[in-house]
Amino acid sequence: MSTDNYGITGSDLPGVPANLSPNALNRQPTNTSLLGPTNFRLIVSRLPAVTYFCQTANIPSVDVEVIDRPNRFVDLKEMGKPSFGDFSVTFLIDETMTNWRSVYDWMNGISPFTDHNALVQPYDDMRSDLILNVTTNALNTALEVVIKNAFPTSLSAVEFDSAATDIDPTVATVDFAFDSFEVRSTT
Repeated sequence: MSTDNYGITGSDLPGVPANLSPNALNRQPTNTSLLGPTNFRLIVSRLPAVTYFCQTANIPSVDVEVIDRPNRFVDLKEMGKPSFGDFSVTFLIDETMTNWRSVYDWMNGISPFTDHNALVQPYDDMRSDLILNVTTNALNTALEVVIKNAFPTSLSAVEFDSAATDIDPTVATVDFAFDSFEVRSTT
């Protein structure tokens, strides 16, 4: 098998990294283990009861705005600013609703619901960094997603149903807005 690339390097081809090996065997993945949906740990120091009862969390979506630049022939596409989707967490509600109330109190401190004379929390107390650890199959942290300057924007309703025949735990979902997020490798 020839590894000759006929004088063409990655830097000669648009969109191809300069360090791309022409040998396909050198481009194989070193880790073929797949990520499992339960391979995560959420750390919200401000909401320890939510952290403990966390059922789902997500890495937010990322979109880059496309800007059309007018041209004489065909509009050219340019890259604009990025935008991020919501960070959502679903958690089991404990029987005294301590974790649900902790989110409710945080939201009430940001924007008082009833008492308009209530003091709004200082700006530094309105936001918090959240950490989502993505783990390997051996439960070691593979990477850390740090959600920066987050604050809750939506807390789901709590549903009660006296006609229920199966007693499933009650859950709530909280959505967070944030400034940005950073993905850090820990390995």
